[in-house]
Amino acid sequence: MAALPDTLVRRRGDVVDRAGVLVVAVGLVLLFRHLVFRPWYWRLFEPWWSHLPRGMHLVVGHVLIWSLPMALVAWLVLRVLAQSWRLQPLSLTRHWRRALVDGVLAGLVASALAIAAAAASGMHFHWHPDAWAMAGNVFSNFYEELFYRGLVFAAAWYATGSALAGATISGWAFGYTHAQFPMPMRVLVGVVGALWSWAYARTGNLVAPYVAHELSDIILDAIL
Repeated sequence: MAALPDTLVRRRGDVVDRAGVLVVAVGLVLLFRHLVFRPWYWRLFEPWWSHLPRGMHLVVGHVLIWSLPMALVAWLVLRVLAQSWRLQPLSLTRHWRRALVDGVLAGLVASALAIAAAAASGMHFHWHPDAWAMAGNVFSNFYEELFYRGLVFAAAWYATGSALAGATISGWAFGYTHAQFPMPMRVLVGVVGALWSWAYARTGNLVAPYVAHELSDIILDAIL
């Protein structure tokens, strides 16, 4: 069996190139979000999407509205960075057995941390699985992993030369953008995001953090 990769970075340029990759890669997605997605894409779909029944509203929102446009831009940016020999190409098959195992372990650890934090804060647990939410998460979780782990983590690793720094940056971004949670929980989300970056770095396979994200959402959304 081939050796596991020790980096998602194929080569590193000078300081300007490294900083530019991080700023441009993330900046392009954010610019698209604010200049194209919100004023045009959202307005195009919102009139009919907002009137769908709850279940379909949730699934269609996850599949088409909330994350897909940014994910497509992130994928295009990743393609350019891979073709310029800065980052490894995105993979969903490399060392797939190890990726599945690491994903399950990272998902269980994330779930345990969230349950412990919820219990410590006095939250009440109750069983309420939602099949519509699970179906929508299949898509939105992949989009999030493509952006936060596939692009932000890899670009930050390239820019800093450090996997730990890259995981910290992408984890911070992941936690910061989960504004629906109180700040202590957003910090925990950031820590979990850094953990999932580790799962991605272990194999270079995006399936690892995706499985972790899916598993933890299935567990936590059903009881919190």
